[in-house]
Amino acid sequence: MLRIFEQFVKTRVREEYKEKKNKLLLAKEEFKKLLEESKLSPSQRKSLARGEILDKSKPRML
Repeated sequence: MLRIFEQFVKTRVREEYKEKKNKLLLAKEEFKKLLEESKLSPSQRKSLARGEILDKSKPRML
């Protein structure tokens, strides 16, 4: 009985890992599509992709 439960837990952990990984990959793909569709310059897209936040008070970021 304990062996069956351990096998179930291991299987569930693997499934959850795969689900999280797939969700992250989908989010990255959607973000890339969003960047491509935006009207930002290539350098602005790179900055945004690196996680830099656009600050409208800085003219170089507009």
